[in-house]
Amino acid sequence: MTINHAILDALGDNWLIRNDHNGMSYGGFVSAPVGEWTECPRWNAETKADCKSGGLFGQGPGGFGHAHPGSRLVFAETRGPRMSVDGDKIKVPAFRILYTGADAWAAAQYKCRGKFPGSLYLIGCTLPKGFAVGDIGGWLDLHKCTLPDGFTIGNVGGWLDLRGCTLPTGFTVGNVGGVLDLSDCILPARFAIGDVGGGLYLGGATLPEEFTIKCVGSRAFMTKALSLGW
Repeated sequence: MTINHAILDALGDNWLIRNDHNGMSYGGFVSAPVGEWTECPRWNAETKADCKSGGLFGQGPGGFGHAHPGSRLVFAETRGPRMSVDGDKIKVPAFRILYTGADAWAAAQYKCRGKFPGSLYLIGCTLPKGFAVGDIGGWLDLHKCTLPDGFTIGNVGGWLDLRGCTLPTGFTVGNVGGVLDLSDCILPARFAIGDVGGGLYLGGATLPEEFTIKCVGSRAFMTKALSLGW
């Protein structure tokens, strides 16, 4: 599927991005299929993230930063009032899923002009060929992901978790504002990292020849024996 820019432009700020498990989310709640409206069974205007106050939650205009675990990423049109909750998420009474997976991320990047201000949780996912992250304002969790050839990450404002990943040839990371965790990673030849504002974890990682780190703000942790490629 290719995202439709005209449809996305028409949404204005009435959209959100969230994770679920193939349609199922917290408490066993099941969303309607792609293209159909999901209505919240319980709704009030309280700005709380709990079952009593109700709502359908996600990240979008009015609240970025909290990404709930899930194996599927969805981009949805929203309907009705939007309530900001804790400054890092929003809740709405209804949404309609327009895109899933890589298309959902492409839609969010388009709406944010390539600089997504929130966080992204993709733990354990197999990312498709051509998938690229771009800039992330919050944290990015790619723990145990299968990453495609040509995969790149721009700048990450928070922490970046790449534990257990085999990083493909040509993989690059820009600047990381928080902790960068490369524990148990297999790093490609000539892998380079920009500035890391927090700590750097390299326990159990296989480091290649010409591995370079620009600057680490805290310290590098090497709690397990490293396999060095030189």
